[in-house]
Amino acid sequence: MFKKIEKNWFFVLLIIPFIFICIANNTVDNDIWFLLNNGKYIINNGFPITDPFSLHEGLNYIIQQWLSSFIFYSVHSLFGKTGLLILLYAVFFLLMFVYYKLSYLLCKDRKKAVIITSLALLFMNGYIVHRPQIFTYLILITELLFLELYVQKNNNKYLYILPFLSILLVNFHTSMWYFQFVFILPFLVNSISIKNITIDKIRIKPLIIVLVFMILGGLINPYSYQSLLYIFKSYGMSEINNTIGEMKAIDFSVPPFKVILMCLFLILFLCNLKKDLKLDVRHYLFICGTTILAFMHAKGYPYFIIAFFFSLSYLIKNLNLKIKIKQKWIKATCHGLKIGLTLMLSITFFITMYYSITEFSFGNYSEGEIIDYIADNYDPDKVRLYVDFNNGAYAEYLGMKSYIDGRAELYFKKFNGKSDIFIESLNIEDDNRDFDYEDFINRYKFTHLIVKTDTYFEEYLDNNNDYEVVYEQYPNPFSKDVVINKLYSLKNIDK
Repeated sequence: MFKKIEKNWFFVLLIIPFIFICIANNTVDNDIWFLLNNGKYIINNGFPITDPFSLHEGLNYIIQQWLSSFIFYSVHSLFGKTGLLILLYAVFFLLMFVYYKLSYLLCKDRKKAVIITSLALLFMNGYIVHRPQIFTYLILITELLFLELYVQKNNNKYLYILPFLSILLVNFHTSMWYFQFVFILPFLVNSISIKNITIDKIRIKPLIIVLVFMILGGLINPYSYQSLLYIFKSYGMSEINNTIGEMKAIDFSVPPFKVILMCLFLILFLCNLKKDLKLDVRHYLFICGTTILAFMHAKGYPYFIIAFFFSLSYLIKNLNLKIKIKQKWIKATCHGLKIGLTLMLSITFFITMYYSITEFSFGNYSEGEIIDYIADNYDPDKVRLYVDFNNGAYAEYLGMKSYIDGRAELYFKKFNGKSDIFIESLNIEDDNRDFDYEDFINRYKFTHLIVKTDTYFEEYLDNNNDYEVVYEQYPNPFSKDVVINKLYSLKNIDK
């Protein structure tokens, strides 16, 4: 056993990203509620073309991540919340495996490939959550693997899988479907001979042919060409970019920005370390393109990590990492460290996995406590609820009609064809005194409203004779001096 550990001990490093994934995933991302809701609706009713969940009628709707929703709901309905966590671990394992194969293909060294894979997925651990993006990462890394196989083996058969990956991506995560073509662009440029830059000359004709089939593959989805138009209707809204965290530019004071700078300095250092450490043109383009993407939106950070370490694998293929040790006592110490490290990390992995599974929960997202109260005391089918952007999907999952939820793009007229609801909601979130709260209440005929205290909306409702406070939420059960949220209900409403 110990000889086997010593022979393969370097692979123990791959346990480290798994440990961090276990630590990071104690609760589910709150987008899970509309994903589960979508999955449940698809199974019971098929694919909607208008939104069936909010209190707004006739909003045009496309479930752009229907296959992700279907899988999440199916797993949850069969195996509960633990099943969702195991699914996340399984996808992460596949990510590690495919990324390792990609790194090894480029650097031709198992130890280097293990280090690259461990670092890449360690830096991405905060983005491995219960959202469609986990499938997107897996599909795009698989695409890179087969494109690199095509380059190195010069065999067209490695391109045959790309149209099938296109079909998977458009159904798992429609809004990211175009990204696969962004990943192919550097390979197309690599078909051009550029003195002192192009190393691997690529045949362009097979790539062009497969691109056509990839585009056709995108049409194989429940909404046909409408899915391919999704990104043009849902991207570029300044209100979304300024409100949703992942769409904001990276904060220069946060770790992702520091990681990007560190990675870029590492590339510069290695390129100047030895003359035989070179990047091909496609890798320069990958690093430059994904760096710009990461600085534009925090959502682009994981794609930078994927592209950077993929390119780093190619760069260090001629870098010698072997260290010769002659002293016997140092060798014996290293052998002991290998076995000790293996045992320590293995034990840590099982402990963190155990606690991750046993402590795993959906969490109590802000107003979730009040939404549970409504579900327990009123008929959800009769509820018309005002609730904020982050918590509306949970209310809808429990059968209520809510004003808004986390599907931000749905609430823009450009997308839904009806009204700019998201912009309207920002007036309340920003506590705008000039907003016409009376007109707002009368238009939507709310039966219940969850409102933050010390706001103009609370002040209006306290003076509205049609509503009464039926529930107050405190910061925690032990501190009842401060109320943070109030639930207002129509007086004499049927329960």
